[in-house]
Amino acid sequence: MKRCRAIVLLLSFAMIFITSAVFGQTATPSGDPIKIGGSLPLTGMASEQGKWVKAGYDWWVEDVNSRGGLLGRPVKLILYDDESSAEKAVTYYERAISVDKVDLVSGGYPGPSNVALMPVVEKYKKVFIGQGGH
Repeated sequence: MKRCRAIVLLLSFAMIFITSAVFGQTATPSGDPIKIGGSLPLTGMASEQGKWVKAGYDWWVEDVNSRGGLLGRPVKLILYDDESSAEKAVTYYERAISVDKVDLVSGGYPGPSNVALMPVVEKYKKVFIGQGGH
């Protein structure tokens, strides 16, 4: 009985060391990137908040890619400056979806842009979560 426990204990320690070496490594993302895109107000009336939102997106992309990407693929962020204009936000989301072929859309900002973007994201059947709790 003692010998059986010793073997189980030895195998358990071996598995801990093997799995910690495997799971402790940071994988390098490979393959086609997962593109996430849209627009933010980087200039104009809402630019101060838009720059903070972009900084958060940039940090997230860097963090995700350093951990092996999203689903093992690198993440690429495509953002346009909508100049705090809801009309330009609509144009840039259309472009991101239909021309850049983004896989996911980023959350928009501020509220008037989000309202204007709803028909666009619904048309293309994309999931959209606006920034700012709207």
